[in-house]
Amino acid sequence: MLNEEKDQHELESEEEEDDDEGREFKTIPIAEAVRLQKMERDRRNKEFHEKLDKLKAKTDRLKKEYNEKYKKK
Repeated sequence: MLNEEKDQHELESEEEEDDDEGREFKTIPIAEAVRLQKMERDRRNKEFHEKLDKLKAKTDRLKKEYNEKYKKK
């Protein structure tokens, strides 16, 4: 039983290795990879700060509404 599981695992490992044989991998220079990573990072940072600004504006608006509604009493 244990040998069968071991054999099955070896077969699966070989199949996984075979999957990459037909593929071509595009290589790019390190400088290009770094540039692409920086662009992606900058894009994510911009999205984050846009969302953060919206949340800050909403928080400020809600605080103002709360203060107007409950501080008057």
